[in-house]
Amino acid sequence: MKNKLLKVRKLPAFFLVFAFALPLFAQKNESMKSSSNVFQPSQSPLVSLRIQFLTGSIADPQGKEGAANLTAAMIAQGGSKKLTNKQITEQFNPMATSFGAQVDKEMTTFSGTTHVDNLDKYYGIISQMLLDPGFREDDFKRLKDDQLNFLKVSLREGNDEELGKERLYNNIYGSTGNLMETSQVFRKRIELHFGS
Repeated sequence: MKNKLLKVRKLPAFFLVFAFALPLFAQKNESMKSSSNVFQPSQSPLVSLRIQFLTGSIADPQGKEGAANLTAAMIAQGGSKKLTNKQITEQFNPMATSFGAQVDKEMTTFSGTTHVDNLDKYYGIISQMLLDPGFREDDFKRLKDDQLNFLKVSLREGNDEELGKERLYNNIYGSTGNLMETSQVFRKRIELHFGS
């Protein structure tokens, strides 16, 4: 398992794009329609994109727990070099779309949904965010504060189920090095809540 994980870390980041509800492409290419059970044609005009990287919080360096989560947030909510987060939000609002990230232990997923008529413009924006992120200092501070507030307030006081799951993960994986907490603050919050 450890050897496999090391190989995955050394490989370039691979990502998969799953586009659902693309009836135009399915109609143009009959062979794709008949050879794939994954992409089912639909009458829906919405296109959903999921881009996955085979790395997650387990790859956070020791002492820098939360790096994967913060990096994903910087990409999904921090803008690109050309556009600030505010400018991107202003362009997304008329399209009724968004772009977000989810970090798990071994995988990071970026996802979004847009109308097929807006696909070219949407793809142009998210490709800038993914391939040329802005990494601005003010976005970093804002997103880091958001994550710390989530740990201090939302997780501890408003989501007992998730807090319990994180405590279970900590009990199972904490001593083996297979779990990197979302933040060093998390361990303190767990200990305060459960008294361990």
